[in-house]
Amino acid sequence: MTYAADPKFALTAAAAAFFAFAASPAVAMTDQPASQEATTEVPASLIAFDQKPKGDAIAISYVYLPHNGYVAVFADENGKRSDKVLGFTALDKGSHNNVSVTVGTGVAPGSALWATLYKDVDGDKSLDTKKDVALWPEGDPLQNRLLVE
Repeated sequence: MTYAADPKFALTAAAAAFFAFAASPAVAMTDQPASQEATTEVPASLIAFDQKPKGDAIAISYVYLPHNGYVAVFADENGKRSDKVLGFTALDKGSHNNVSVTVGTGVAPGSALWATLYKDVDGDKSLDTKKDVALWPEGDPLQNRLLVE
C-alpha cells in the first residue's frame, strides 16, 4: 500500500508550524547574566524619492532615528552635498512616515537635494551642524540624494 501526501495539507501544516513558532517568545541562551548582555542599537535610516515639492516642502518617505534628532535637507554642489541647510525637521527617536521638511520656494525643478540625519546632542530641537552629530553608520554618510521634478 502506498501513501501520498496531499500537497495542500502539507503546505497548511507547514504554515501552521511556522506561525506557531513565530508567535513564541524568543529565548536567548547565554552564560552571562541578563544585565551584562550586549544591546544592539538599530541604525538610523531614511528613504526619500525624487519628487515635486508640495508648496515649499519636501517629503521624506521614511525616517528611523535611534535618538532624538533631525532630518535635514541640503543643497547640492557639483554632485555632492553642500554645507547649505535648506531646512530641517526635529523628530523624536523612533520611526516616522511622510516627514515634511520646509525648504523654501527657491528650489527649481531639476535641482538635486540631499536628506541627512542628525542626532540632537544638546536637546534644543534646533539643528546646529557644528554641535549636533551627523549619523554615519559604518563610516558611510547617511544621506539620500533626490531630484526635484
